[in-house]
Amino acid sequence: MGQDDGDIPEDKLLEMPEQTVPGHLSHIWSVRSGLLHQQETDEINRELAGDAAPHLIFASSSVVEKRRIEEKRRREQLEFERAMLEISERQDRLLREIEQEQVQLSKRHKEIEDNALRLHDGRRVYVDGDRFRDDQGTFLTGTDEAEAARQHEYRPDASTWAQKQEIERREKDAQDLKDKIEQDRASGQGTPQESAQRLDGYEKEFADKVQERAAQPVTDYGSAD
Repeated sequence: MGQDDGDIPEDKLLEMPEQTVPGHLSHIWSVRSGLLHQQETDEINRELAGDAAPHLIFASSSVVEKRRIEEKRRREQLEFERAMLEISERQDRLLREIEQEQVQLSKRHKEIEDNALRLHDGRRVYVDGDRFRDDQGTFLTGTDEAEAARQHEYRPDASTWAQKQEIERREKDAQDLKDKIEQDRASGQGTPQESAQRLDGYEKEFADKVQERAAQPVTDYGSAD
C-alpha cells in the first residue's frame, strides 16, 4: 500500500519532481501546487521589498516590476511636491517679514528727512562733521553753508549725512534680498535641497540685518562723529 497523503511533509512535496507525483493523488497535487505558489509569492514580496535580488520579478512578470517603478516614482513626486510646498511657504513668510521691515525702514527714513536742516529755498541739508551736504551729497558753500551753520546752532541734533546714507543702504539691502528671493522662486532651478539651502542663507541674511538695525539707537540724531 502507498504512503498516506497527509504523511508526506511539505518540504518533501516541494522537492518531488512533477512527474513523480501520481495523478490519482489529487490532494497531494493540490497541496504541492499551493505551496509552490505561496513560495513564489513570498519570494516576489521579498524582492519588491529589496530583501532579495529580483530574479522572479524579471523572470515571471514585467507588470509587477512596472508597478513597483510607478509606485517609486509616485512616492518621489509626492516627496518633491511636499518639499517644494514647504519651501514656498518659507519664501512667503520671509517675504512678508521683509516687507514689514521695509515699512519700518521707510518710517525711519522719513524721520531722518523731517529732522534735516532746511534752507530758505526748501532744500534739505545734512550735517557732515563741520560741513553740510544737500540731498545729492554736494557740500554747501558760500551763503548756503552760512545759513546751514546758523540753523545748526539752534538744532544741534539735526540729521546727519551718515544717518541718511545708513538708512538708504538698509533699504537697498532689504529690496535686494527681496528681489533675490522672488527671482529664485520664478526661476524654479535646482533641486528642493538646493533651493532650501539658498533659502537658509536668505533667512540668515535677513535675521542679521534685523539684528543690526535693532542694535542701533532708534532716535539718535547726533553728529556724524
